[in-house]
Amino acid sequence: MTLSKQLVLLFIFFSLFGCGRKGSDEGVGVTVVPSFFKLPSGGEAQFSADVSGTLNKEVTWEVSGPLGTSISSGGLFRAPLNAGGQTATVRAVSQDDPNTFGNAAVTMTSFSKVLGETIPAGSDRVVVGGYTIRAGQTIDLNEDNTLDLVSMSPSGNLAAIYLGIGNGLFRKQAEIAVSEPSAMTMGDFVNSEDFVADVAIASRSERTVKIVSGEAGSANSPFVVDANKTKILSLPGVTPSALAAGRFHGDVESRNSDLVVGTDEGAMILFLQDRLTDSFTAQPAVAVSGKITQMVAADLNGDDLLDLAVLHEGAGDVLIFLGDGAGAFSGSISVSFASPPASIAVGDFNGDERNDLAAAHAGSNQVSISLGKGDGTFELPLYKSVESAPASISVGDFNLGGGTDIAVALPASKAVLILFNDGAGNLIGNFRYDTGVAPLSLVPGFFTTFDNPQGFQSVGLIYISATESKFHLLNNVSF
Repeated sequence: MTLSKQLVLLFIFFSLFGCGRKGSDEGVGVTVVPSFFKLPSGGEAQFSADVSGTLNKEVTWEVSGPLGTSISSGGLFRAPLNAGGQTATVRAVSQDDPNTFGNAAVTMTSFSKVLGETIPAGSDRVVVGGYTIRAGQTIDLNEDNTLDLVSMSPSGNLAAIYLGIGNGLFRKQAEIAVSEPSAMTMGDFVNSEDFVADVAIASRSERTVKIVSGEAGSANSPFVVDANKTKILSLPGVTPSALAAGRFHGDVESRNSDLVVGTDEGAMILFLQDRLTDSFTAQPAVAVSGKITQMVAADLNGDDLLDLAVLHEGAGDVLIFLGDGAGAFSGSISVSFASPPASIAVGDFNGDERNDLAAAHAGSNQVSISLGKGDGTFELPLYKSVESAPASISVGDFNLGGGTDIAVALPASKAVLILFNDGAGNLIGNFRYDTGVAPLSLVPGFFTTFDNPQGFQSVGLIYISATESKFHLLNNVSF
């Protein structure tokens, strides 16, 4: 081989495989991801370093800030206890060039537990008594712009109303008799000019859905059932097991709420609301294999029309039904899992403005995220193990970090676990709160007032305790 050919081969070798830095004109760079993170005291966040300009991608992690902060060699940051309101600086230093580093900031916040009202014995579910339609406007039970709560006791044959009075506090107002209540949901089911939410409660033994509305009043007025507006939807031959509300047909004003009923027998029945006659019309039942245990209404294919994600008992999949905006649904699309889901929630986990699917898998002690493709189908699920069987699952931006996070109740561990999202669909942090009791029916919401000094709210979590017959609010108090 001639010398010129040897030089050419040597040049090709170094071009393909490199040697040291990529070039003398390209310096080493270090970027820390995420660059900023809000983390409750006692929580964890996983940081990673992107090193450019060299083949050596290794970094040395350092942290400076409140006493007791530490970080592992792999970038796992553990926030010290009782460090709410303080900020630590996380630094990744290039091992190839010690003068090159990247920084990230961690602001540590605090969670508080607010003791709520006593709930009727046997209560196994709580729902938010209203919904926020936009920043600064909440549709609630008594028109005071503060979210309320409704608990359900199947053994006590009643539902109880708790009005929010601000700063995460509630006051019990009324009890509604319902024989063996099996499901509840909120919506604008009664035609009126008042901005109040109505409660739909399914009765297992009577095979009906009772819709209850409060009397119109001023802000901070008590909740009083308006008997003249109470509606009863009959379900002959089927037993209601799940409810969902939303605007499933587009021929009326936006405040319209239709009602979907899931049954033990595997039927899904949509009741379309007619605001002109203030009545509901049942549509033909849609067959689903097995008892329906949960339904979530959301736009799952990007057409601005509501669809349904349906959980059916014991099945290894979630069924997606696409709405046509006229009260009909497509055939089901199956989203399969390695372990049957026990609870589901919908949110955008990777910031692409497409709804994704989160699921709790009690049989395998896992939580999963399935990223939506924007057409009603989903990518293969990504699983994350948790310490014990997760029950109720909820989503929300629990640390105001800009991403959609996941919260799960862990009854066997007597804990609530929050899994923080980096905004790209990766669960990179967590916060575990010891509840001391088995938490049930985990629901998120803006339970503080809109006029707080910081100008925004943090998302709180309500859970109920069957052993204490109380509900509790976990709220991020450092924002």
